[in-house]
Amino acid sequence: MNTALSAHPAYARGLDRLRAMGVRLGSCAPHRPGSGGAADRFRWEEALDLLTEASPDPTRN
Repeated sequence: MNTALSAHPAYARGLDRLRAMGVRLGSCAPHRPGSGGAADRFRWEEALDLLTEASPDPTRN
């Protein structure tokens, strides 16, 4: 997501709606348009932590 797209009001509303539905979102900041994206700064550890927190405990019934 780049800063130009994330500046649109619908972006913030969409994130709020997703959070209200229980979707867990990471903290990757938007990048400058035309800079080639932020794949090199993706926080894989954070993504895995979010998945671990969302996963049910398999030892519980």
